[in-house]
Amino acid sequence: MPDYLIKQGYRVIPVNPKAKSILEMEAKPDLASIGERVDIVDVFRRPEDALSVAQECLDTGNRTAWFQLGTLTPMDKINVREMGLRLITDCCIMREHKRLFNAR
Repeated sequence: MPDYLIKQGYRVIPVNPKAKSILEMEAKPDLASIGERVDIVDVFRRPEDALSVAQECLDTGNRTAWFQLGTLTPMDKINVREMGLRLITDCCIMREHKRLFNAR
């Protein structure tokens, strides 16, 4: 999926606490390591990590998070919204981009 966004012209900064690189790009261990705010934090993590990821978004000034399918429980959705994070959930960013922009 990151490769799709890159092909569409978006800048992607991989963040993964366990990976050194993703798609031949240096992976940052956390959002704070990016050193700047990003437009959308696209989250591919287990549901039990959701609230800590949401808090990390807020702590780093990132206000919009896209939690991919299956990454948030119904209660976590409520909690994340109450934290003040703009939230997109239960849909795939690649599918939505293709649908909205007729992209391939």
